Amino acid sequence: MSRATRYGLGRIFRKIRAGQPYGNYQIEYFVRGVQHRENAKTCDAQQALRLLKQRLGELAAGRPPSPRAVHVTIEELFDDLDAHYAFEERPSRRNLPGYRAAWLAPTALGAGRAAGAVDTAQLKRIVSGWRRAVTPATINRRLEVLRRAYRLGASTTPPKVLHVPTFPPKLREDNVREGFLDDTTVAALLGALRAQDPVLADFLEWFSWTGMRPGAIRDLAWTAIDRQTWALRLVRGRRANKGTPRWLPLQGPLREIIVRAWERRVTFGQQTDRVVPWVFWRVYDGHPRPGLLRGDPVRIVDYRKAWQTACAAVGCVGLIPYDLRRTAVRNLKRAGADDSTVMAITDHKTRSMLDRYNIVDSPTIADALERTFAVRLGADLGRISVGGRRHRAAAAGRKSAKSRQP
Repeated sequence: MSRATRYGLGRIFRKIRAGQPYGNYQIEYFVRGVQHRENAKTCDAQQALRLLKQRLGELAAGRPPSPRAVHVTIEELFDDLDAHYAFEERPSRRNLPGYRAAWLAPTALGAGRAAGAVDTAQLKRIVSGWRRAVTPATINRRLEVLRRAYRLGASTTPPKVLHVPTFPPKLREDNVREGFLDDTTVAALLGALRAQDPVLADFLEWFSWTGMRPGAIRDLAWTAIDRQTWALRLVRGRRANKGTPRWLPLQGPLREIIVRAWERRVTFGQQTDRVVPWVFWRVYDGHPRPGLLRGDPVRIVDYRKAWQTACAAVGCVGLIPYDLRRTAVRNLKRAGADDSTVMAITDHKTRSMLDRYNIVDSPTIADALERTFAVRLGADLGRISVGGRRHRAAAAGRKSAKSRQP
């Protein structure tokens, strides 16, 4: 017989002092032959017995008992979530302190609030208070992070959360950007930028053609460029398409950008005897910093000032660099590319995000309606002109044989 069977179903008891029982009841049970004791926090034998039966039921269902679940706080759940993000090396970990501070504020749940004491009504009251000063998108992100912390606590062994509360429905977000640039504006902006900074112009031209994220373009290295087959090959990694391999042929303007970048790399290497690993970079000419001197190659990180200057020069103030990503998606869709192909080029993960970036302007809608009218009306006229025998007879003013029968 196993130890679990030999020790039976457990027991309840009270501690004895000078021959007299005192204090709360203690429950005792065995998990895989290991003795576990837990304070029932009651002097009632029936309540202690019910708690013992609850623990035995959890064991029978295959769930390890979690006596600490009633003591786990919201702050502990966020600590576990932060450790989980650090283990997975998620870039979104940098936003976690802000969400954590919002939920642990005294006006919200608070740092000492037990995780099992949170219910849907409390969450709705907190969301209602936030709606006066916080945008719906920020509230949705806060709810998602808290839900993720609860689900992570419920998936541990033993579980730190016995029940995940029902969260309020997602708020409607009306902050979707719809800016895009036409071909004339893109050419004018790139021309103004090329007169100031040719490297930045190539960087943004690559952005306008491929729609890749600026962070991925910034980290693009020569190890991903195959100059023999003229293809971009990103292997699995932190910046390589979020963990999935990627292949992109380098043709047309993309090939010209790579040729210019390679010539700059070779020239800089001959002058300084240094090898630059990045495709898009420029020479640092600012004040010396720790680990960075004048003349060192640096990646392109901040280009807002140059972008605003170029926009003012061509008369399109108000645009942002990320409008080029929407422009790339729109141009790919107008060229007839299917959704899967567009997502492979621009690195969109879901169709919903692709739909947000696929901006359709009024001329495109008008052109679609004109082509629809031409096809439908032409088809209807064709059916009437080449109709059956009865249609042709009616058109000639004659009656068919059936209609002449009495």
